[in-house]
Amino acid sequence: LEELISMESGEEFKKKFVIFVCGCLLAPSKRAEHTTKLWRCLHSVEEIRNMNWAEYVRIKLCSQLQDFQLKRRKYVGGCIFFLMASVVNSTVDAIN
Repeated sequence: LEELISMESGEEFKKKFVIFVCGCLLAPSKRAEHTTKLWRCLHSVEEIRNMNWAEYVRIKLCSQLQDFQLKRRKYVGGCIFFLMASVVNSTVDAIN
């Protein structure tokens, strides 16, 4: 906690923030390997804005849905917020 409190809002904080957002919101996972792979991609903070975050979320969500359909999982993982928005959008389109 002290390390976090004393941390400046520089490159190290930005990298850790991206890892947190990805791990908790965009592509949540219990496995640490996803975080490790993502951490390796963040060599430069400048590259964060160039990453295709929508594609990242879509790929992770599709992978989780495929695992669920193949009964490798008992629950749907990934960005549930995006999944819910997609379902609502499809429902509204079907009604109209």
